Amino acid sequence: RSASFHIDNGASRKVSTPPTNDISRLMVTLDKENERNRSTQMEQIQLLMQKVEVMKREQNEIKQKLDEKILAELQLEKQLKDQKELEEYRRSELIDKTERLQSELSSACEERDQMRTEMQDHIHRETELQAVIEEKEKLIQEMVEDAGSISRRSSGFRPHCIICLEKWPNIVFSKCMHLAVCEECFIMASANPTNPMKTCPTCREAITGSLKVYM
Repeated sequence: RSASFHIDNGASRKVSTPPTNDISRLMVTLDKENERNRSTQMEQIQLLMQKVEVMKREQNEIKQKLDEKILAELQLEKQLKDQKELEEYRRSELIDKTERLQSELSSACEERDQMRTEMQDHIHRETELQAVIEEKEKLIQEMVEDAGSISRRSSGFRPHCIICLEKWPNIVFSKCMHLAVCEECFIMASANPTNPMKTCPTCREAITGSLKVYM
């Protein structure tokens, strides 16, 4: 039987502790790494902020363009609405004016037809009156001629103008139908500014007309 012996591992084991220089270098390395990381993060943050600013500007530009487009569409819509209202107003004015002109034309045509009818009636009455005048003149002429013929046959006497007592009377007054003055004396007496002849010198009846006769 062999003899056993015990070795103290604790006494024989060495404690390994890192050197101080290695720790310092490690700390410096870690600090540099952290600094690089912070720098990288800051750069990334700045890039992100720049991108955010760019996106904000783009968003603002898009919003501005969109607002401008909406405003332009609203203005165009208003212009179209105003133009439509103006066209409706002009159309309404044109319709009213057309109706008014048609009414005036209709009234003018009615007035023209009425005037034409009245003119035709006037012409007809004037024609009838002219025929009556001519008939009366013819009758007066015949009566004067008959009276002159009777006077010449009976005594050969021919009356003279009661004004000048020289010329033969040739003016017949209406309504009394007296043959009393010559044309020259009648014209002068009628034109007398102080006492114009207005009544028959034979019967004193008002003179409403005169007619020259030939004997």
